[in-house]
Amino acid sequence: MAADVVFRNWSRLIQARPRETLRPQNLAELQSVVQKSHKVRVRGTGHSFNACVATPDTLLHSDALNRVLHLDPVKKQVKVEAGIKLKDLNLVLWQNGLAFPSLGDIAEQAMGGLVATGTHGTGLKWGSFCDGRSLIGMELVLADGSLLELRADREDDRLMLEAARLSLGTLGVIYSLSFQLEDAHHLEFSSRIVSQKEALDPALYKTHDHFEYFTFPFHDQVLMLTRDHCSKTCDRGRLGAWINDVVMENFVLASVLRLTSFWPSKIGSVMRLMTQLASEEHYVGRCYEVMASMRNVRFFEMEYAFPLERIEEALTIYHDVNRFHAQKTKGEAYYASFPGEVRFLGGDVGTMLSPTLGQPTSYLAVQVFPSFGSGYEGYFRTMEDEFRKIKGRPHWGKLFYKNPMDAYPRFHEWNKIRQSLDPGGKFLNPFADALVHGRDF
Repeated sequence: MAADVVFRNWSRLIQARPRETLRPQNLAELQSVVQKSHKVRVRGTGHSFNACVATPDTLLHSDALNRVLHLDPVKKQVKVEAGIKLKDLNLVLWQNGLAFPSLGDIAEQAMGGLVATGTHGTGLKWGSFCDGRSLIGMELVLADGSLLELRADREDDRLMLEAARLSLGTLGVIYSLSFQLEDAHHLEFSSRIVSQKEALDPALYKTHDHFEYFTFPFHDQVLMLTRDHCSKTCDRGRLGAWINDVVMENFVLASVLRLTSFWPSKIGSVMRLMTQLASEEHYVGRCYEVMASMRNVRFFEMEYAFPLERIEEALTIYHDVNRFHAQKTKGEAYYASFPGEVRFLGGDVGTMLSPTLGQPTSYLAVQVFPSFGSGYEGYFRTMEDEFRKIKGRPHWGKLFYKNPMDAYPRFHEWNKIRQSLDPGGKFLNPFADALVHGRDF
């Protein structure tokens, strides 16, 4: 087992110096490490924006626990070790005629982290990665090193599985995950610039399989993206995909924003220019390649979930807060610098802490470019205060500052199960300890 010194997350905002960093190679090593540790947290790929992984104690790398344990093409099910990356699993599934029904923006994350934080894509027909219709089994290494198997087809496991599907890593270390899948398929992708009013038409998120849009600060136009099941063959060239996904969406965007950070008050003009330069796209591709893409531009992000019908109110707040912080006096002004992302999701079932709370949900992600300075925290805090007024609940893997547990009717039930599995708090780091004890950040 190897040892490292410092943990940094993907955005570079969070860092910690664990007492030890270990990389178990198999289940037996994982059980031994957990049993012997005083306090332990698990890192996947570090894509969570908050301090949910950071610990001064034992930090486990999960990347060596990356095997496909069982795959059944007939039942359309797969069982994997939790350290396998989504991008690697996607390819294995495709080669066996299978796929996840919905994916998020990227595919770099470890599967354990995706589940533990409720990562999601977009589309009212589906839930997140912790949805009970998709996540049908788990194995947890408990504080004493024992292995707890939970299966959706056993009624006696139901409550424990509902608590474990989105557990923030506080019940035990996730060793394996079992998923219900669907047939591999192609998606037809389209993108175009429209007015925000047009994008708010409910017919769009009700009729398209996967619908989302990017809203631009200080501008009333959005980039609308649709992805729909189709029987057509792939027609996107690798060169065109590379130019758009790598060059335009990463290198050019980062360069423009870095330059604009020297004159932040010009960001409104830059956002208008982005919409003018955005070209319409239309192509067909493999579902996992169409839903997830490369994201190399580092940013800070908060994301809130709302009842479906409140997305228009959330967007009004978003643009009002952008203007409010931009209009502050010189030296105090902060300029929103990155497009926000709007997505729609069906409610998760079989969970206690899913932000969707089992109902159709709209998500609004608020993102900022680090070069625009330290004022982002005050900006995020203002946004959060306003979002909470319209029943917003934060994505567990993004930045938030107010403890959200009061928004979860089943929190106390979940916490009793957590305490029964981990009475000594072995899996609590400072972040998780604050969450379960009702403290803000």
